[in-house]
Amino acid sequence: MPDPISEVQAKYNDQSAVARFANRRFFQTIQSITGDLSAASILDVGCGEGVPLQMTGIERGSRIVGLDLDAPSVLTAQARLPQAHFLRANAEVLPFASASFDLVLCLETLEHVNHPARAITELARVSRRYALISTPNEPWWRIGNMARGKYWADWGNTPGHINHWSSGALRRLVDTQFEIIELRRVVLWTFILAERRQSSG
Repeated sequence: MPDPISEVQAKYNDQSAVARFANRRFFQTIQSITGDLSAASILDVGCGEGVPLQMTGIERGSRIVGLDLDAPSVLTAQARLPQAHFLRANAEVLPFASASFDLVLCLETLEHVNHPARAITELARVSRRYALISTPNEPWWRIGNMARGKYWADWGNTPGHINHWSSGALRRLVDTQFEIIELRRVVLWTFILAERRQSSG
């Protein structure tokens, strides 16, 4: 069985033309959405090896904290971005005070967590203002995997994906804790930029 952690990181190293196009659009979308936001402090929940932070340049000029459950990924992220601070922690129990970060990122993470409602509540609690959340857009993500011959035995499901989000389902989840500013469907992903409700946390 493929290792879910290595599969997550391998997608950024895939040199096929389709993967390069998709990854480029993924990073460009993050840059486009966050470019005009004022965020002196940023938390990346489910940071993995820190690739999105590095590739988008979003870490420049801000205080950055990243967290992930996978200890080797945290070490790699710290080596990749020594100016930031990375730690091992659970998205469902964030070890920070309420309203600690101007912007909370949760990119390609909610499909992996055991209790998404707890995670989204925690994102809202620690956010001072904004959150940018992305997930694979189902069922198109699995269809895309099968089209490139991947994970046929699991009907295209990427290893480690225990939740499957359509754009509508993700919108409904985020709307429980945030005011949604913008929803974008980009290639095989859904991105939501949201603002913390004043009552959150």
